[in-house]
Amino acid sequence: MPWLVATLLVLAGCDRVFSADPRPPDAAIDAGPDAPIDAAPCNEVTTTPVLAIADTMLLPEGTNQNPSIRYGGSQIINIGQSSDSRVLWRFPLSIELLDLLAPGSQLRGLRLTISLRNNDCPGTCTNGATNFQVFAARNEWLEGTATQYTGAAWYRRIQTSETDPNVMNWQVPGANGAMDRSPTPIAEAIVPVMTGGDVVVNATLDLAKLDALRMRRSGGELSLIAVPTFGGTLFLKSREGNGAASLSFTYCASP
Repeated sequence: MPWLVATLLVLAGCDRVFSADPRPPDAAIDAGPDAPIDAAPCNEVTTTPVLAIADTMLLPEGTNQNPSIRYGGSQIINIGQSSDSRVLWRFPLSIELLDLLAPGSQLRGLRLTISLRNNDCPGTCTNGATNFQVFAARNEWLEGTATQYTGAAWYRRIQTSETDPNVMNWQVPGANGAMDRSPTPIAEAIVPVMTGGDVVVNATLDLAKLDALRMRRSGGELSLIAVPTFGGTLFLKSREGNGAASLSFTYCASP
Protein backbone atom coordinates (compact mmCIF):
# COMPACT_ATOMS: atom_id res chain seq x y z
CA MET A 1 0.00 0.00 0.00
CA PRO A 2 1.26 3.52 -0.62
CA TRP A 3 3.07 5.50 2.00
CA LEU A 4 2.36 9.14 2.44
CA VAL A 5 4.97 11.50 3.73
CA ALA A 6 4.10 14.86 5.27
CA THR A 7 6.93 17.30 5.72
CA LEU A 8 6.84 20.37 7.91
CA LEU A 9 9.30 22.93 6.67
CA VAL A 10 10.46 25.56 9.14
CA LEU A 11 12.44 28.16 7.24
CA ALA A 12 14.79 30.56 8.94
CA GLY A 13 17.11 31.56 6.14
CA CYS A 14 17.83 31.76 2.44
CA ASP A 15 15.29 31.18 -0.31
CA ARG A 16 14.77 27.89 -2.17
CA VAL A 17 16.91 25.82 0.21
CA PHE A 18 14.53 22.88 -0.20
CA SER A 19 13.39 23.57 -3.77
CA ALA A 20 15.16 20.55 -5.28
CA ASP A 21 12.20 18.19 -4.79
CA PRO A 22 12.05 15.24 -7.24
CA ARG A 23 8.29 15.04 -6.96
CA PRO A 24 6.00 16.82 -9.43
CA PRO A 25 4.78 20.31 -8.45
CA ASP A 26 1.24 19.12 -7.75
CA ALA A 27 2.56 16.76 -5.05
CA ALA A 28 3.69 19.66 -2.88
CA ILE A 29 1.16 21.33 -0.59
CA ASP A 30 1.94 24.76 0.80
CA ALA A 31 0.73 25.10 4.38
CA GLY A 32 1.04 28.88 4.55
CA PRO A 33 2.72 32.02 3.27
CA ASP A 34 6.50 32.13 3.39
CA ALA A 35 8.12 34.28 6.02
CA PRO A 36 10.18 37.22 4.81
CA ILE A 37 13.61 36.05 3.70
CA ASP A 38 16.64 38.03 4.85
CA ALA A 39 19.83 35.96 4.94
CA ALA A 40 23.43 36.50 3.95
CA PRO A 41 24.65 34.76 0.77
CA CYS A 42 25.79 31.17 1.26
CA ASN A 43 28.30 29.26 -0.86
CA GLU A 44 27.50 25.79 0.49
CA VAL A 45 24.23 24.69 2.10
CA THR A 46 24.26 21.41 4.05
CA THR A 47 21.38 19.41 5.52
CA THR A 48 21.78 17.02 8.47
CA PRO A 49 18.80 14.78 9.37
CA VAL A 50 18.27 13.41 12.88
CA LEU A 51 15.90 10.51 13.64
CA ALA A 52 13.58 10.57 16.65
CA ILE A 53 14.79 8.38 19.51
CA ALA A 54 11.37 8.41 21.22
CA ASP A 55 7.77 8.99 20.16
CA THR A 56 4.39 8.48 21.79
CA MET A 57 0.75 9.54 21.69
CA LEU A 58 -1.33 11.51 24.19
CA LEU A 59 -4.99 10.49 24.04
CA PRO A 60 -7.68 11.79 26.44
CA GLU A 61 -10.51 9.40 25.65
CA GLY A 62 -11.96 6.92 28.14
CA THR A 63 -9.57 4.60 29.96
CA ASN A 64 -6.66 6.12 28.06
CA GLN A 65 -6.64 8.84 30.72
CA ASN A 66 -5.13 6.17 32.97
CA PRO A 67 -1.98 4.04 32.55
CA SER A 68 -3.82 1.61 30.29
CA ILE A 69 -2.18 1.74 26.88
CA ARG A 70 1.31 0.48 26.01
CA TYR A 71 2.20 3.60 24.07
CA GLY A 72 5.86 2.64 23.95
CA GLY A 73 5.16 -0.35 21.71
CA SER A 74 2.56 1.14 19.37
CA GLN A 75 3.48 1.04 15.67
CA ILE A 76 0.88 3.71 14.85
CA ILE A 77 0.40 7.04 16.63
CA ASN A 78 -2.36 9.51 15.82
CA ILE A 79 -2.89 13.24 15.44
CA GLY A 80 -6.66 13.71 15.49
CA GLN A 81 -9.10 16.56 16.00
CA SER A 82 -12.11 14.46 17.06
CA SER A 83 -10.14 12.57 19.72
CA ASP A 84 -7.75 15.45 20.47
CA SER A 85 -4.86 13.00 20.17
CA ARG A 86 -1.36 14.49 20.12
CA VAL A 87 2.04 13.11 19.17
CA LEU A 88 5.36 13.67 20.95
CA TRP A 89 8.82 13.25 19.42
CA ARG A 90 12.27 13.58 20.97
CA PHE A 91 15.42 14.11 18.91
CA PRO A 92 19.08 13.79 20.01
CA LEU A 93 21.21 16.78 19.07
CA SER A 94 24.97 16.90 18.69
CA ILE A 95 26.94 19.88 19.99
CA GLU A 96 27.15 21.18 16.42
CA LEU A 97 23.37 21.05 15.97
CA LEU A 98 22.77 22.62 19.38
CA ASP A 99 25.04 25.48 18.34
CA LEU A 100 22.86 26.03 15.27
CA LEU A 101 19.96 26.95 17.56
CA ALA A 102 21.97 29.79 19.07
CA PRO A 103 21.34 33.37 17.89
CA GLY A 104 23.54 34.42 14.99
CA SER A 105 24.24 30.87 13.79
CA GLN A 106 24.33 29.74 10.17
CA LEU A 107 21.00 27.91 10.50
CA ARG A 108 18.87 28.23 7.37
CA GLY A 109 15.97 25.92 8.11
CA LEU A 110 14.43 23.04 10.06
CA ARG A 111 12.31 20.31 8.54
CA LEU A 112 10.21 17.78 10.43
CA THR A 113 9.34 14.73 8.29
CA ILE A 114 6.63 12.28 9.32
CA SER A 115 5.42 9.12 7.55
CA LEU A 116 1.68 8.44 7.36
CA ARG A 117 -0.05 5.09 7.04
CA ASN A 118 -3.06 4.90 4.73
CA ASN A 119 -5.40 1.87 4.63
CA ASP A 120 -2.68 -0.67 5.40
CA CYS A 121 -3.01 -1.33 9.12
CA PRO A 122 -5.28 -3.50 11.30
CA GLY A 123 -8.73 -1.94 11.48
CA THR A 124 -9.37 1.45 9.88
CA CYS A 125 -6.60 3.99 9.34
CA THR A 126 -7.73 6.23 6.52
CA ASN A 127 -6.06 9.62 6.78
CA GLY A 128 -8.40 12.58 6.66
CA ALA A 129 -7.80 16.26 5.98
CA THR A 130 -6.22 17.57 9.18
CA ASN A 131 -4.66 20.81 10.40
CA PHE A 132 -2.18 20.72 13.24
CA GLN A 133 0.35 22.89 15.01
CA VAL A 134 3.82 21.97 16.24
CA PHE A 135 5.17 23.27 19.55
CA ALA A 136 8.51 22.90 21.28
CA ALA A 137 7.96 20.61 24.29
CA ARG A 138 9.75 19.79 27.50
CA ASN A 139 12.18 16.87 27.25
CA GLU A 140 11.37 15.20 30.59
CA TRP A 141 8.95 12.49 29.45
CA LEU A 142 9.20 8.77 28.92
CA GLU A 143 8.00 6.88 25.88
CA GLY A 144 7.33 3.75 27.91
CA THR A 145 7.82 0.13 26.95
CA ALA A 146 6.03 -2.39 24.76
CA THR A 147 5.15 -4.61 27.73
CA GLN A 148 4.20 -2.20 30.53
CA TYR A 149 1.60 0.54 30.91
CA THR A 150 4.29 3.15 31.40
CA GLY A 151 5.49 6.37 29.88
CA ALA A 152 3.84 9.63 28.88
CA ALA A 153 0.05 9.79 28.69
CA TRP A 154 -2.64 12.48 28.82
CA TYR A 155 -2.07 13.22 32.50
CA ARG A 156 1.38 11.86 33.24
CA ARG A 157 4.73 12.36 31.55
CA ILE A 158 6.97 9.97 33.49
CA GLN A 159 6.34 6.58 35.05
CA THR A 160 9.08 3.98 35.28
CA SER A 161 6.85 0.99 36.06
CA GLU A 162 3.23 0.06 36.61
CA THR A 163 3.76 0.17 40.37
CA ASP A 164 5.95 3.28 40.51
CA PRO A 165 4.47 5.67 43.12
CA ASN A 166 6.59 8.57 41.84
CA VAL A 167 4.55 9.37 38.76
CA MET A 168 5.28 12.82 37.32
CA ASN A 169 2.43 14.64 35.63
CA TRP A 170 2.19 17.31 32.97
CA GLN A 171 1.58 20.76 34.39
CA VAL A 172 -1.75 20.69 32.52
CA PRO A 173 -3.22 17.44 31.10
CA GLY A 174 -2.45 16.95 27.43
CA ALA A 175 0.86 18.83 27.82
CA ASN A 176 -1.08 22.10 27.65
CA GLY A 177 0.78 23.98 30.39
CA ALA A 178 3.27 26.81 30.03
CA MET A 179 5.91 24.51 31.52
CA ASP A 180 4.94 21.71 29.12
CA ARG A 181 5.31 23.44 25.76
CA SER A 182 6.05 26.73 24.05
CA PRO A 183 3.30 29.38 24.30
CA THR A 184 2.97 29.70 20.53
CA PRO A 185 3.41 27.14 17.73
CA ILE A 186 6.67 27.00 15.82
CA ALA A 187 4.94 25.60 12.74
CA GLU A 188 1.46 24.95 11.36
CA ALA A 189 0.45 22.38 8.77
CA ILE A 190 -2.60 21.83 6.57
CA VAL A 191 -2.79 18.25 5.32
CA PRO A 192 -5.48 17.78 2.63
CA VAL A 193 -7.48 14.65 1.83
CA MET A 194 -5.03 12.06 0.50
CA THR A 195 -5.76 9.06 -1.70
CA GLY A 196 -2.23 7.78 -2.29
CA GLY A 197 1.31 8.71 -3.23
CA ASP A 198 3.59 11.19 -1.52
CA VAL A 199 2.49 14.57 -0.18
CA VAL A 200 4.78 17.34 1.06
CA VAL A 201 3.28 19.86 3.47
CA ASN A 202 5.31 23.02 4.12
CA ALA A 203 4.90 25.37 7.06
CA THR A 204 7.20 28.34 7.45
CA LEU A 205 8.09 30.68 10.30
CA ASP A 206 10.35 33.63 10.89
CA LEU A 207 13.65 33.46 12.75
CA ALA A 208 12.20 35.01 15.92
CA LYS A 209 10.12 31.90 16.58
CA LEU A 210 13.27 29.83 16.98
CA ASP A 211 13.44 31.31 20.50
CA ALA A 212 10.95 28.60 21.50
CA LEU A 213 13.39 25.90 20.44
CA ARG A 214 16.32 27.57 22.18
CA MET A 215 14.37 27.75 25.43
CA ARG A 216 13.22 24.11 25.33
CA ARG A 217 16.39 22.28 24.35
CA SER A 218 18.02 20.48 27.28
CA GLY A 219 20.34 17.57 27.90
CA GLY A 220 21.39 17.45 24.26
CA GLU A 221 17.81 16.73 23.15
CA LEU A 222 14.84 18.55 21.67
CA SER A 223 11.19 17.53 21.89
CA LEU A 224 8.26 18.53 19.68
CA ILE A 225 4.54 17.99 20.12
CA ALA A 226 1.90 18.07 17.37
CA VAL A 227 -1.56 19.31 18.39
CA PRO A 228 -4.58 19.06 16.04
CA THR A 229 -6.60 22.19 15.29
CA PHE A 230 -9.08 21.05 12.64
CA GLY A 231 -10.27 18.08 10.61
CA GLY A 232 -9.89 14.34 10.87
CA THR A 233 -7.10 12.01 11.93
CA LEU A 234 -3.59 11.35 10.68
CA PHE A 235 -2.14 7.88 11.29
CA LEU A 236 1.63 8.15 11.68
CA LYS A 237 4.18 5.38 11.62
CA SER A 238 6.15 5.34 14.86
CA ARG A 239 9.79 4.41 15.21
CA GLU A 240 8.60 0.95 16.32
CA GLY A 241 6.75 0.78 13.02
CA ASN A 242 9.94 1.54 11.07
CA GLY A 243 8.78 5.09 10.45
CA ALA A 244 10.69 7.29 12.86
CA ALA A 245 10.16 11.00 12.33
CA SER A 246 13.21 13.01 11.29
CA LEU A 247 14.30 16.56 12.04
CA SER A 248 16.58 18.00 9.36
CA PHE A 249 18.85 20.96 10.04
CA THR A 250 19.81 22.99 6.99
CA TYR A 251 22.67 25.41 7.47
CA CYS A 252 25.35 27.33 5.67
CA ALA A 253 28.51 25.24 5.87
CA SER A 254 30.57 27.73 3.85
CA PRO A 255 29.44 31.37 4.18
